[in-house]
Amino acid sequence: MTTTLHLSAVQNLLASWWYHYDEANFAQWPGHFCDDVDYQSRSDTGHSGFEEVVRWGHRGRKQLLEGLGRHRAMGSYPVRHLCLNVHVTAARADEADFRYYLLVTRVAAEQAVPIATANCEGTARLIDGEARIARMLSVFDLTESRPLANADERSADQRPDQTSA
Repeated sequence: MTTTLHLSAVQNLLASWWYHYDEANFAQWPGHFCDDVDYQSRSDTGHSGFEEVVRWGHRGRKQLLEGLGRHRAMGSYPVRHLCLNVHVTAARADEADFRYYLLVTRVAAEQAVPIATANCEGTARLIDGEARIARMLSVFDLTESRPLANADERSADQRPDQTSA
């Protein structure tokens, strides 16, 4: 039987993951990841004033959960990670590659305040009929915006792969 991991399953997986991450529902975290997950994060410049916050990588669910648990415990609350423009870039029988923008907010002076955006890509895989994250790369936007015609091409090289559609 051929199974295709559809966009709705990918969107549901990402929405569930970020909700449980933000709410620090640690017991829910393991069900979002494959055993062999590869989860990476970095900035687009590699030299921001808070690079130690955005640059990290974990391979394997156990290492990821430990590392993200420490990261989340040190982070703000409430914080919100919002997945925007989620789309599937390739689909196979039991996997789908996806891409989305991430908008991160916190609350200050009783207002939601954007604190970061990122260009994200990854792969979801069906495990026992459930979609799980097999790979995730988040590249945080720290390069100063300017007219596209004047954009530094090195910044594009620092982003997730833009050739797959």
